Amino acid sequence: SDSQTAVVINSFDEDFTIDYNYPIPELGEYEILIENKYIGLNPVDWKGKKYKFGIYSFPWIQGRESSGIVQKIGSKVSNLTKGDKVFIASTSYRDLRTSTFQNFTIFDSRLVWKLPENISLKESCTIGVGLITAGSVLEELNVNLFDHEEFDKAKLLHQRENLLIWGGSSGVGSYIIQLAKVAGFKKIITVATLKHTDFLHKIGATHVLDRFKSKEDLIKDLKEIVPEGLQIGIDVVGKETTDTVIEFLNPSKDLDSKLLENIEVKQVLIKKFHENLKFGENLVAKTWELLSNEQIKPQKNLKIYKGFEGILNGLKDLEKFGASNEKYI
Repeated sequence: SDSQTAVVINSFDEDFTIDYNYPIPELGEYEILIENKYIGLNPVDWKGKKYKFGIYSFPWIQGRESSGIVQKIGSKVSNLTKGDKVFIASTSYRDLRTSTFQNFTIFDSRLVWKLPENISLKESCTIGVGLITAGSVLEELNVNLFDHEEFDKAKLLHQRENLLIWGGSSGVGSYIIQLAKVAGFKKIITVATLKHTDFLHKIGATHVLDRFKSKEDLIKDLKEIVPEGLQIGIDVVGKETTDTVIEFLNPSKDLDSKLLENIEVKQVLIKKFHENLKFGENLVAKTWELLSNEQIKPQKNLKIYKGFEGILNGLKDLEKFGASNEKYI
């Protein structure tokens, strides 16, 4: 049949609904049709609807990541065949064929991860968004993990001494820590809830600071860890913590514009993943290798919901309780 089931948004005022008769899209020459088996849920999936952003037409389909089985391949696809197990992260929001809250997702075959043997289909649906965001962050910071030619060698960060991540136990945070370790940073400091300390040390953090401490105490702790000063600050939480991270980079009481000039507050754009195919392909190839040899590990702490009803329940719970060091699928 040409129809499938999808979770759709018909308007900002209506609840998410399940459409049992949504059309299955057509395939382009470099594209594959994936039958989704597991779908990762992200805060943006409910926030976009509630706060009315990132949704450009109706009916709309959310869903940024999934894992499943290749069912059809386009005429120019060379790296995958029918029956392959894969996982994806959709960064081209406006192309609803790539959204994952549906039975079938269409995707550019060149930006798909084939499932490494040591990772289950279930775990893999949680990897894509966090890993692409983390990879894009390091690329923005001129940490060249991907050995590609277009890299600005003059600006390359050679002294990879230290960096701080606020929110290390989040999906994105945990991948930044793991990639920073691969990239050779000596001190990887994270501000997080202390109950995640063991997990954070295991994935590569050298220092874990208590996010409930006062800013003054955190600055004191930092001075002891990095007397030479902090090189890079990355925030994955929000506006207030970003301001604090900026102060960490220049721990002086009166921040004036001269001090702020040498801090680049990077708003990381993950659209680059599909807009710059070379970058996307490099990121997939390099991270596939790191996942295969277990230098990067996926979230193991999964909260699992069943079926399309499950997506609706999962999104409600995600909004109500949030996710800390766990992933809703």
